[in-house]
Amino acid sequence: PRLWRSSPTPRPTTSSSSSSSSSSSSKKGKSKKGKKRSSDDAGLNDDDQAAAAAAFAPPDCTVTIGSGEGATSLRADRFVVASRSDFFRACLDKSSSFQEGASGLVRLDVPAPMPSAAAVRGLLGFMYTGSHSSSSSSSSSSSSSLSANDALDVLHVTGQSDEGGGYLQLRDNEKLRSQARALIAAGLEDGSAFALLRRVHAMGQQEAKGPIMGHVM
Repeated sequence: PRLWRSSPTPRPTTSSSSSSSSSSSSKKGKSKKGKKRSSDDAGLNDDDQAAAAAAFAPPDCTVTIGSGEGATSLRADRFVVASRSDFFRACLDKSSSFQEGASGLVRLDVPAPMPSAAAVRGLLGFMYTGSHSSSSSSSSSSSSSLSANDALDVLHVTGQSDEGGGYLQLRDNEKLRSQARALIAAGLEDGSAFALLRRVHAMGQQEAKGPIMGHVM
């Protein structure tokens, strides 16, 4: 599964073949650093400390849409998706009775047609950055905007209306869907506009019809 961020690079280790005097000074330095770190940590509340710890931990949950060869699975950070979606917050609560809380695996059973892999990446990318302008999943991935069809898939995953939080109970659902519609409008082409309009109608995405109708009329 693809990572949404790369694991932090381990700090290089230093040689231990130093003199006894340097070893002694090193121990003193560590002692001072330990005291400083303790005093710094004392100024953090529980949420801040959890976020700081999570920033250096590998992704701890997997989001899967679909099954079999058509499935898309992506690794993500539990605390990020839970903070942006009430659905993920409930599923991934380790103290809940949901099996996802213990396994860290969330499978989304969305209605057909299944969204593209790019749409799933775009959805999770939005949960990290609050924007569809780029999909930043790892240090090796390049930034790119979603195509009109991928943006329509994002709308499909998040419900049929801006009202409420949609299927995933996203806290920024209206913003996400507004950006997706803007990408649809920007990506319209004469040769594919009618095919896209048919998909919009089949998915019940009435709010996406406006820009497409304006393009074809």
